[in-house]
Amino acid sequence: MKKSKKQGTNGSYSLTGGYGMGEKGTAGINLSHNTKNINLYGSYTFQHDRTYTDLFITGSQYMPFIGGNAEVEFYTKTKRISNNHNATLGTDIKLDPKTTISGNLSYNNSHSPTYTYSNAGYKILPDSLLRYIGHINGNGHWDNLTSSLNIEHVLKEGEKISVEADYIHYGNNSPSEVNTSFVNKYGEQVYANNSVSAQRQRGFANTAINVGVFKADYANQLSPLLKLETGIKGTHTGSSSSSGIESFNNGAWERNMQTAANIYMKEDIGAAYLSLNWQLGKSISLNTGVRYEYSYTNMDNPQTRSNIVDRKLGKLFPTVLFTKKLSNRSELQLSYTKRISRPSYDDLASYFAYSDPTAVYTGNPFLKPTITNNIKLGYNYGDYSFSLLYSRDDNAIARYQLSESPAHDILFISPQNLPYQNYFTLQANVPVKVSNWWEMTYSLVGGLRQFKEDYTLHPLTKSYFGYSFNFNQLFKLSGSFSAEVSGQYNSLSYNGTTRVDGFGLINAGIKKELKNNGGSLQLSVADVFSAAQIHVRYGTLTREAFDIKSNVLVNTETRRFPVIKLTYSKSFGSTRPAGRGKPESGSKEESERMRSN
Repeated sequence: MKKSKKQGTNGSYSLTGGYGMGEKGTAGINLSHNTKNINLYGSYTFQHDRTYTDLFITGSQYMPFIGGNAEVEFYTKTKRISNNHNATLGTDIKLDPKTTISGNLSYNNSHSPTYTYSNAGYKILPDSLLRYIGHINGNGHWDNLTSSLNIEHVLKEGEKISVEADYIHYGNNSPSEVNTSFVNKYGEQVYANNSVSAQRQRGFANTAINVGVFKADYANQLSPLLKLETGIKGTHTGSSSSSGIESFNNGAWERNMQTAANIYMKEDIGAAYLSLNWQLGKSISLNTGVRYEYSYTNMDNPQTRSNIVDRKLGKLFPTVLFTKKLSNRSELQLSYTKRISRPSYDDLASYFAYSDPTAVYTGNPFLKPTITNNIKLGYNYGDYSFSLLYSRDDNAIARYQLSESPAHDILFISPQNLPYQNYFTLQANVPVKVSNWWEMTYSLVGGLRQFKEDYTLHPLTKSYFGYSFNFNQLFKLSGSFSAEVSGQYNSLSYNGTTRVDGFGLINAGIKKELKNNGGSLQLSVADVFSAAQIHVRYGTLTREAFDIKSNVLVNTETRRFPVIKLTYSKSFGSTRPAGRGKPESGSKEESERMRSN
């Protein structure tokens, strides 16, 4: 007798509360209802997070507009309250034994008020003194809507086609108000008419992005030893952004075009790929593929009717993966891949955000996409894995780099392209089972790194050794209790010309399985020893904009107080997951580019 397919409703929900420098909470629920041919699923999550960050800067700089050579001490703290709503609704419908239609709709909304307080002293050599106090109130709103429709049809056993159409809308509105006091040693306001040192200022940033994606794939198991996959993809993006900082002078709001941007971007991308998976023998397989991608990017300023970027790019991206099974538990792999990573829309938007009387944060519409070539030799034995990787990034992107405004009176903090970045890396993942109650895992990624930069006054090439180390210890205690200790350490590294000293942290938690109702209760502590202080240095490699040399100590929230979280979760109904686990969305890359700072 044939067993009937299990039907019914299943799901899970979880509640998380935390305490650090402020309140934290997460509540979520997942539901699905399954019948013979239809699966309906949905989820909702609400996150509330109050965070705190402070930093202290000491250094020197040469800025003619404030009097020349200056020694600077700068303290700032930022408090942010984030309320995020995430909802998803979807369905899988089996029209017949060979055809399935899947639809998915998700909506994300965030409101994040932010308050920043800054206090700085500028000692203008030899004996002048300026004091700055700033209050910045930001009020960020963004929403994101994604819809997806996928049709999959099996032509015959081993042969199928699928078609997917996605649409993404993203909107962001982030106004801010700035009130400052920038005075000399006599208490007199100075540089009041300068664009970023007026007593009253306001910022605005509006972005709207619409993306359409079409994707079609075909797969055919041509023989027991050969599988063919091929497909096409097209993407159209329209993006408009308007941002700037205005100063209140002489009874009216004034806009400095050095700190204003209005950009419309249109981007079209077409791609086609072909992949062959060969089983050359009982223990040898070869996967070869090639993808051709052509893109056209155009950026205009609607106000000035000027063209900013007009770029066309067509490239082949080959892939080769050779696998040799040495035994039932071990295998050897050799691969070559080439891929493209495009800048996020935020990085391209050329937005402007106030930092202090001498500096603003901004994007860079001239950023080029990063082209990466990887050669990897890997060995796996059971759960152990080791590999050697050579990687080259052409036009790698380094964020938060320093440059001067065209008038040489404002510091721009923006992303920049590096001509290249080379990595020669050893990767290792080693799990160790000490006993039935103690398991541990160690991982290491490290090696030689080299990059070249050409956006400073004196371009340079830098080589160094860097690594990151992670560990996890899992203890199964008596009864239904378990405990976990994890940690990480990142060595000295460079983000462009910015040096980041090594730092590490340790996390811990304990979990109780509630056998009576099938749920679990977990208590976790992030950064137990409050060690996550990040030390950033500017001016250690070359002469930066305005000859800046500075040490920046960034204290994350856990530096002041560990983040303690209590989580309760429970599953009910059957264990069948919501959704049918369809292949990766065709709009995944476009969604990831909508990074929200």
